[in-house]
Amino acid sequence: MKRFHPIILFIFLVLLTTQCAYYNTFHNARKFYKQAENERKKREKTQVVELSPEEEEQLKKMGQSGVDTKSRASQQEMQNYQQAIERASRVLEYYPESRWVDDALLLLGRCFYYRRDFKKAMRKFDEILQLYPDSDFIPETLMLKARTYIGLEEYDTAEEELHRLANDVEIPKAIREEAKFELGGLYYKKQNYDLAAENFQSSAKSADDKLIKAMAQYRLGDCLMRLKQYEEAPDVLRRAIKAAPNDDFLLQAMFKLGQAYSLSGEYDKAIKNYKTALAKEFDEKRIPRIKLELATNLRLDGKLSEAIKWYDNIIEEHKRTDASARSYFALGEIQEYIVDDLKKAKENYDLVRSEFSSSLIAPIAQQRSDNIRTLQELQDDIARLEGRYVETDSLGNITGDESRIERDDGPIDLSMDGMWVNYSGRDRPPPLSLRELTDADLARQAVMQERIALMKASGDSSKIDDSLLMPAQLDSAALARQAEQEAKEKNSQLSGKYLALAEIFLFAFDKPDSAIKYYQTVVEKRADSTRVARALYSLAYIYRDFKDDSVLADTVLAELIDIFPQTAHAEGARKILGVELMKDRVDSARILYEQAEEIFFKDNDLHRAFQLWDAVATKFPQSEYAQKAAYAKAWHYEHTLYKLEDAIDLYQALVDSFPQSPYATRIKSKLAAVDKVRQDEETKQKAIADSLAKLQQPAPDTTATDSLSDGISPAVASDTSAVETAPALTDTSDVIPPMDAENVQEQAHQQPAVEDEPDSESDQAAGQPSLDKVDDEAEIEDQKDDVPSVAPPDTSQGETKRPQRNSKMLE
Repeated sequence: MKRFHPIILFIFLVLLTTQCAYYNTFHNARKFYKQAENERKKREKTQVVELSPEEEEQLKKMGQSGVDTKSRASQQEMQNYQQAIERASRVLEYYPESRWVDDALLLLGRCFYYRRDFKKAMRKFDEILQLYPDSDFIPETLMLKARTYIGLEEYDTAEEELHRLANDVEIPKAIREEAKFELGGLYYKKQNYDLAAENFQSSAKSADDKLIKAMAQYRLGDCLMRLKQYEEAPDVLRRAIKAAPNDDFLLQAMFKLGQAYSLSGEYDKAIKNYKTALAKEFDEKRIPRIKLELATNLRLDGKLSEAIKWYDNIIEEHKRTDASARSYFALGEIQEYIVDDLKKAKENYDLVRSEFSSSLIAPIAQQRSDNIRTLQELQDDIARLEGRYVETDSLGNITGDESRIERDDGPIDLSMDGMWVNYSGRDRPPPLSLRELTDADLARQAVMQERIALMKASGDSSKIDDSLLMPAQLDSAALARQAEQEAKEKNSQLSGKYLALAEIFLFAFDKPDSAIKYYQTVVEKRADSTRVARALYSLAYIYRDFKDDSVLADTVLAELIDIFPQTAHAEGARKILGVELMKDRVDSARILYEQAEEIFFKDNDLHRAFQLWDAVATKFPQSEYAQKAAYAKAWHYEHTLYKLEDAIDLYQALVDSFPQSPYATRIKSKLAAVDKVRQDEETKQKAIADSLAKLQQPAPDTTATDSLSDGISPAVASDTSAVETAPALTDTSDVIPPMDAENVQEQAHQQPAVEDEPDSESDQAAGQPSLDKVDDEAEIEDQKDDVPSVAPPDTSQGETKRPQRNSKMLE
């Protein structure tokens, strides 16, 4: 026998030992990896096949994620992956030239991927592709790399990689089918259900892997449901159930099949399917959802009492869950839409948030509850304004004949005081005769009570006669005005309440017929033009979109344009009808107003400007420029011509013609201040006149008086000019004549703003306080843009300089 040379034998033994060492290291790494994989696959068998977007959102609101719920590994599983990583890393560190390096790199990439350390996994996959381009692991590495892009949420790159793999014929078929399946899942995540269904359908037909085939059918059925292809979805899901690889998958597919039956209107099949699934289900976490779907289908099938029993069962046996919160919500809907008991509906809606605040249905339930409360408040407000009292046993629902019989049967002292005394502290409404008193009646009563109190305080009860018990007489004209104003205010408030009630019926309760009733009430009252325009626009919307009556809708819109042409709603009506928009028309009032501005700025012709501003007010009384023109003219009379009496008259005319104008609102306080000054002056003049009259009376013919008069000089006694008198108010136009443009240039170098201190000399010369002086607290213009941008020419350099025009004058 041939003997080996000792050196050769030594080298062989060394190589054999080295090979065994790195092989054993990699073998141990693979052993730990397999243990981790077995645990992962076992775990995924009992988890949700595919979370819907709604389920993903629910988990996100609870601080979780679909990935965490589906792939959360146990501690032992994570430790096994870590052990595999440590041993595979030793192969790379100590044996970089061995033939197991690409195996070790792929194993490391897998371990990092399942530990969700995607960046490290990506580095290992890139090392394989760069260092070992001819490795047999390249197709699998490319597939894992594409899935890692999804984990990194780089969806566009992942889509490109999966497309390339799915269409590369040189890639093994199993990898291509897996790529199509993953591509379908990516489209599903992006909610592109058309492309997702296309890829799932391809995988379901050609995949050899039983799990991929079953999963593709399941996901295809889900996509068809989301694409509203309800008739096709049940057949696909039934095939998924037949191909189910395990009981867990089968039960989840049955749950999805029940949803498909429900969406297609086959409630009886859905009920039967859910009852079967409930009998077989072994996962307690899924039982509440099955019960909830069962109850919902019973309700949709008209079996209301049985559905309520299931909802109550969920609330009792599965407390503080999303299913119990949704059960309360369903009970609220039954009370609202079927039983028509809004009070109980609100109670159930309010219980949703307290049952499970993280439920996606909780914000919707809160909104429903708020809508019911708002409806009740509006109805109560309207009842109070209309002077009626309605007793209800639920929110918005009227009992009996819609009105409570109100008692007015107590012993009554017919005096006003007695009526208050007899009913104070009683647990019943005041008598009709008292509740129907107007504010004017109450004012008379207050005067009468004050008179009686004074008489009693004097201690002479004999002075209190029957005449004091009679209603106090007040100014009938003032009372009439007050009553008229109160009626207008009440009408305006009612109009607003009716409008709000119509809108909540339309948009919150989906009751267009009730909305039409209250919109028409707003139109009939005609209390506020803006609200009437809004009501007409809403009526047209209902007729067009809810009643499918475009002819009636167009008629209402035409009426809106005719009655309220200047409103924003009329502009919207023009757009719907295809009529020329107001903003596209030539605004003649604006052009005329700006011409007046131009004439004053360029030609200093204030007289001509006044004529044009008068023309604006005469020809276009409804235009906003009519208000501006009236204000501009009054402003110039005050600040340019200093004709204060004329300015006051013009301001008063503006208030009378445009009481709702923003200019009128500011002027009112100034006019009130002027009236106060005038009254004070009249009082002062009257007091002086009375004093003079007393001095001019003949002295009494008595000795005492004569003796006192002896010491007074006759001249002094008869000279009444020694008594100081205040000058009477004079018309400022008699003191300061009207000025033309040249006089305006000579009088001032700068336009006095409304907020500036008045010219005391000119005011005193006119004998009339300036409007600015008498109105310390109320200014006509609160902002710079409100003051007409008019300034006299600057003559400081000897040459007239015309001021620059301000295009925003009086805006």
